[in-house]
Amino acid sequence: MNQKLYYKKGNYKYQLHSAYKRQTKIRPKKNAYSDFTNLTKEGILLIKPAYAWNGANSFPDKKWIMRGSCVHDALLQLIGLGKLDPSWKDQVDRELQECCVEDGAWRWVSWCVYKAVRKFGSPRGMKDTPVKVAP
Repeated sequence: MNQKLYYKKGNYKYQLHSAYKRQTKIRPKKNAYSDFTNLTKEGILLIKPAYAWNGANSFPDKKWIMRGSCVHDALLQLIGLGKLDPSWKDQVDRELQECCVEDGAWRWVSWCVYKAVRKFGSPRGMKDTPVKVAP
């Protein structure tokens, strides 16, 4: 009756409670999707409930950066999984910057966030991790 436990290692602090939809400026040639995210050719991003992300890496997790960090991580994961072309990385970083301004960050602070993810952010770290089994 006991089943094996299948799990993945992750570095997640937050989990989305309900679905979130955002119009982005990203227009992939074909729809990009994963288990928890959908990005249409028209640029509509849907992040599904239970999506997990780690918040901001170089800034405190304040209200003005939380939505942007979720959107940014979801889009970077699509790049890391090979679902979205890496040429969109700059626009992914701009989406974070725009969310920060929309959510109350000063423009110069959002510019600092953008510069930080341009310099240190990488979709390589967003690749899927292997599934482990216990026992």
